[in-house]
Amino acid sequence: MIEWIQNFFSGVIPKLLLNATLETLYMTFVSTALAFILGLVLAIVLILTRRGGLCENRIVYAVLDVVINTLRSFPFIILLIVLFPLTKLLVGTSIGTTAAIVPLTIG
Repeated sequence: MIEWIQNFFSGVIPKLLLNATLETLYMTFVSTALAFILGLVLAIVLILTRRGGLCENRIVYAVLDVVINTLRSFPFIILLIVLFPLTKLLVGTSIGTTAAIVPLTIG
């Protein structure tokens, strides 16, 4: 097993691999932490400004609600576009209700 790993990484400089791995972990953890904090703040603002909330504000709530729900759909839209060829292969079309079943099942 160790020989296979050594052969697989024979052209890779260990120091570069370690640095690249650490950079990847850094980007992952920092972006996750920042996204968590931003999501928490947005959730608190939505809860406070909703109807019956402590700081009820219909305008702020409506704007944030639309923005958040729009941004939440982006990953699925990207998946839908990426799966166009597979969808056409499986169901014969990439548009319509039947075609939507493929990305909905995978996503």
